[in-house]
Amino acid sequence: MGGVGVAPSAIEPPSSPDARAVVSNDSVEGDVPIGKDAGRADDVEDVLAVLRRAGLLETSERSEFVWAGRADVERPAMRLGRLLLVLWVVAALAAAGGWFGWQHWLRVRREQAATLRDRAASAALAGDHADLIAAERWLREARELDPHAEHGARWMLVVHAQRALEDGAFEAGFLRPSLSRAERAGVAEPLRLAARAVVAVADADPTGAARHVEAAVAAAGNDPWVLYVAGRLGQRIGVPGSVDRIAQAAEREPRLSAAAIALAEARADEGQRDEALASIANVLNHHRGHLRASLWKAFLEADEAEPRTVHDALDAIARRIADHGAPTDRVLAELVRARLARREGQLDVATEAIDRAARAGASEPRLLALVASEARAVGRLSVARAAASAAVQNAPAIAEFRKLLAEILLDERDGTRALRVLGSLSMDDPDVLRLSARAALVVGAAEPIQAAAEALTRWLADHPSDATVELRSLRVRALVDLGRVSEVLQEARTLAREAPGDPDALRALGEAALAVRDARLASETLARLVSSLPDDPDAHFLHGRALRLSADADGAERALRRALELAPGHVPARLALGRLLLDRGKWAEADAVYVELTRSGARTASGPAAVAGRLGRVEALIGLGRLDDAEVQMGAVREQDRDTVSARLVVAALALARRRPGEAVAALRDVAAAHTATADVVAAYGDALYEAGETDAAAAAYDRALELDGTLPEALLGRARIAVRAERPRDAYRYLDEAEAALRSRIRPPRLRATLLTLRGRAALLEGRARRELARSALRAAVQLDGVPAEAHFFLGEALSADNSPEARAAYEAYLAREPDGPFAARARRAIEVRP
Repeated sequence: MGGVGVAPSAIEPPSSPDARAVVSNDSVEGDVPIGKDAGRADDVEDVLAVLRRAGLLETSERSEFVWAGRADVERPAMRLGRLLLVLWVVAALAAAGGWFGWQHWLRVRREQAATLRDRAASAALAGDHADLIAAERWLREARELDPHAEHGARWMLVVHAQRALEDGAFEAGFLRPSLSRAERAGVAEPLRLAARAVVAVADADPTGAARHVEAAVAAAGNDPWVLYVAGRLGQRIGVPGSVDRIAQAAEREPRLSAAAIALAEARADEGQRDEALASIANVLNHHRGHLRASLWKAFLEADEAEPRTVHDALDAIARRIADHGAPTDRVLAELVRARLARREGQLDVATEAIDRAARAGASEPRLLALVASEARAVGRLSVARAAASAAVQNAPAIAEFRKLLAEILLDERDGTRALRVLGSLSMDDPDVLRLSARAALVVGAAEPIQAAAEALTRWLADHPSDATVELRSLRVRALVDLGRVSEVLQEARTLAREAPGDPDALRALGEAALAVRDARLASETLARLVSSLPDDPDAHFLHGRALRLSADADGAERALRRALELAPGHVPARLALGRLLLDRGKWAEADAVYVELTRSGARTASGPAAVAGRLGRVEALIGLGRLDDAEVQMGAVREQDRDTVSARLVVAALALARRRPGEAVAALRDVAAAHTATADVVAAYGDALYEAGETDAAAAAYDRALELDGTLPEALLGRARIAVRAERPRDAYRYLDEAEAALRSRIRPPRLRATLLTLRGRAALLEGRARRELARSALRAAVQLDGVPAEAHFFLGEALSADNSPEARAAYEAYLAREPDGPFAARARRAIEVRP
């Protein structure tokens, strides 16, 4: 037991069953009794002896059995100290190895992160959209490998700032977390200030942005990235000196393509195309195949290079644009296509390209301005206006965008909005002065025209060497519109002599000639203007006015319709065409013109064009004999709009057509008595008085009208009517002859000619049988004309009554059909009754 040796023969098995029984009994009854040795440790020898006697212990067969003593037993030592030492050494070695391994692993990760950052830095210098996306990905991977590196936060800030400035959408949301990480990582303050300025612009805080830009530049030193971000952002929002900062950035880091491209844009804006192309060439030298630089090169060369060459260059990068292009790239590509299509005369293709550019997702002001300029060039004024308005909204401090929007609004003849857009700019800028004067002339109101005339006079006096033909012509036109044509007519002639063929000089002289009613000079001058500017709606409009002054009704109508083809929103041309059609008696066509004017939503110098449209419709409907419809249209004119002179004239015309002369007199009394009343207003008042039976007052009104305009047909016919009524045929002939001469030089509806012939026939009838043939001839001619007075049929019957002819009866019946209750109805019926 326990390693003690026992002789195999020490214990022998029982030899018989009885013996085994005894052993078994002893094992039960022969146990050691409990006594004084209870609890004491057993003696080993005694225990072994007992076990041997009981046959329970077998011993070795060797005769000699030796029990090893306690001292002789060899106990192997555990040597724990050595084991612990070994374990400590192994642990120390493992820890040291782990630490060195950990440091190596960190070093490898840092090296990998540095490699990624270097790749990202190279991509940021290249600056294509795909490069910036790749740089952002590499910087994120580098941040995972080396989270605490300051360089990674700096480059991420650079990449995101560049994306916000160059991609065209001006989205700065991704810049905010990068800015926060840059602050935590301790990125140098100048770059953080520059990035904060970008965020401020995205938050519509240009003042804060400008403040951050100045602070960044002040602290930047020679850091090209800070100079680039500050300069490019300043260029976007109109900070002075920004282009110089961009140029410094490009000089300090020639590989920085974004700065070189920004510099190229600035040079192109300044008209320095060769310098812009040189800057683009510098980008392509450092970054072969650069997408955006290639697009800018194509854009700058699109107007002069061989179209096929540009098309091929564009086709070669089309897939890259589709797969990796930012809004800037897509806009530039479409603008290049638009320019090429315009050169090739494919305006539909150019228009489609412009529309795609407008939908490309750009919100950056300078890109929007490019879209607006190209849209204006192909006549897509609505697209141009929308793009230019967005550019002004996003960069309100940049004057060039406001000027562009004003030009587009003037193309749309919206002078009111153009003046509002230019209102914050200084009149010391000749471009602002020029556009403001043009806008004032379009509006046609005295106050802005007076302001423009005064500003032009001051500027031309202060800058005599810079007095351009356009500015001088604008001054002439402004003074002509103010009624001071006598002051500038000779100046207009001089200007046309000094600048022969110049459209601005021709326009000024033509308008002055129209003001003094010199039909020959106006027609000749404005015909030359149309030849110089065949697609200018204003030129055709002015030419139409000159042709009308020359009594060339057909030519005037063609010219005015051409003006409206070129500019459907040309309100003065539409008004002039409507009046011309009324004066020609083309009532239905005039009504259609005025319907369009009513729906246009445009404005005139006196208010909404819809008011002028409704008033024109009333006149047209009166001419058509649709008096109920005319009443409806007149009812749609608001009370506050009925107090104008033109509205009162229409009210009076409708009242006379309804045989309510008292209303006509009341409508015109005040305006006819005013010292500013024109001849046609006073003559219309005379007509109302005549129909009201106030013959003497009517005669006085006609005489006053003739004092204002001695050849006014309406006044001459009014005087002839009074002479006929007074049975003074010789006086009537005198007025009628003058009226006939006047009608040869003025366009009037056929009804005026019919009235003249009717009065001539009546005057002849007053002279008896000797002039009866003259009366018949005149009255027969009268009844053939549209708008002939009903009384012409009666007096034709009177002239034919001596012959008792069927023609006389037909004439009486025609009168009764038109005026069954007229002043001559009873006489007409008696004349018919006495005829078989």
